[in-house]
Amino acid sequence: MKSRVVTNNPLVGKKHGVEFLEIDAESILLRVRDCVHLGARLLSHPLSGGVLPGVGPYKSLIISEIDGSAEIDLLSLNLIENAIRLLQKTPIGFEGYDDKTLEDFMELDLDLLESAMSSIT
Repeated sequence: MKSRVVTNNPLVGKKHGVEFLEIDAESILLRVRDCVHLGARLLSHPLSGGVLPGVGPYKSLIISEIDGSAEIDLLSLNLIENAIRLLQKTPIGFEGYDDKTLEDFMELDLDLLESAMSSIT
C-alpha cells in the first residue's frame, strides 16, 4: 500500500525528503481529515505518544494514498475527528516555547513518526 506523510515538522521534511507544510498542528489534522473524506486511510494514530495536539506544535501523520473510488474509512474518520475535537477543547500551550523546546518537540514528533513507519512496513 502506498502511503504519504503529512507534516508541519521541518525536521521530518528534511530527514525523510517529504514536503512539510508551514501550518499549525490543527491545520495538519484538518488536512488529513479532508484526505480521509476523499478516500485516504490513517496509517498512524493522530494522538500517538500521548502528546496532546494543543501542547506539541508539530504533527506528522502517515496516510494511505487517496483512493477516490474507496468508501470513507469510518475508523480513520472517527480517529481524526476525535483528535480535532480534543484539540479544540485543549488550550494551546506552546506560544513562548524557546528554540530548544521547539527542537525537542520536533525530535519527539520525528521519533513517533519513525516508530509508526517501522510498524506499517
